[in-house]
Amino acid sequence: MAFNLSIKAENNVKIIYNIGDTMITNIDIKNQYRFLLLIDKNFSKLDEKQGLEIAKQESINDKIKTNELKKTFDLDKNYDLIDDIINQHFKKNNINSNKEIKKHLKDYNLEYEYLQKKFQIDQLWRELIVLKFSKKINIDEEKIKKRISKRKLTEKKSFLLSEILFELKDSEILEQRFEEIKKSISEKGFDVSASLFSISESSKSGGKIGWIDENQFSEKILKNINILKINDITKPIKVSSGFLIIKLEDVKKVKQAKNLKAELNKIILFEKNRQYNEFSNIFFEKLKINTFINER
Repeated sequence: MAFNLSIKAENNVKIIYNIGDTMITNIDIKNQYRFLLLIDKNFSKLDEKQGLEIAKQESINDKIKTNELKKTFDLDKNYDLIDDIINQHFKKNNINSNKEIKKHLKDYNLEYEYLQKKFQIDQLWRELIVLKFSKKINIDEEKIKKRISKRKLTEKKSFLLSEILFELKDSEILEQRFEEIKKSISEKGFDVSASLFSISESSKSGGKIGWIDENQFSEKILKNINILKINDITKPIKVSSGFLIIKLEDVKKVKQAKNLKAELNKIILFEKNRQYNEFSNIFFEKLKINTFINER
C-alpha cells in the first residue's frame, strides 16, 4: 500500500486522496473500516492490511457516488426513510430500537449520523439508477409467460447461492485472476473472498444472494448452476458488468405456484433488479474512469 495507516494509530487528520474537488482523509478510511466491521461479519476475518485496502477503495467509491448524487439530490435533506432502512437492517441482528443501535455503534466508535450518511448514499444511489435507466429496462413478458405456461412439473428447483462478481484490469488475464480467487476461496473461504474480490453489493454479506428459483435465471446461468454439486463453484460466467462466480450452497424442490400472475411478477421483479444492478455497475465504472483521483 502507498500509505501506512493503523486503526489504532494517531488521530491527526491527513489527506490521503483528492477525488475531483473533494478529499479523503485517514479519518475517513478509519471510519469506513469500522463501518465494514459493523455490517459485514466476515470482514473481521481479514488481516488489517487487507481490511484497510478494502476500506480505502470503499471510501473512494463513496466519494465518487456522493459527487454524482449531489447533481440530483439535496444531500443535506433529512430523509426519514433512511432511519427506517437502518432500523430494518439492525432488526435482522435482534437490535430493535434506535437507542440499542446507538449503543451498538459505540462498540465500533461510530456516530449515528455517520451511519445515516452511509445508508443515504446507498439508498439515493439506487434511486439515481432507477431515474437514469428505468427506460432502458428490457423485459420480454410474453416470452416469460410462454415459459411458465408450458410447465408440466408440479415442482421446481430452488438454489441457495452466493456470488463473486469481479472485473479484469487492463493487464489481467482471466485464468490467472480466477486461480487467484480460487486459491483465496480454498484458504479463506468463499464469504471472506467475496469481501476481498467482489464488486457486487452482496460482497457486504459474504456474497450471499439467498434462495433463487430456477425459472428466474437466464439459460446460460442456469446451465452452469445445474452441473454443480453442493459447495462447488462455477467457472467465471461473462456478464455485462464483469465475470460472475456462483457457489451452490444448497438446493431443494418447491411447489410450483398455481397463480401464474404472481409467478410472472416475481420473475419480472428479479429480472428488473438484475438489470438495474448491471446498469449500476457499468455506470459507476464509467464515473470512476472519468474521475480525477490523486493519491497524496
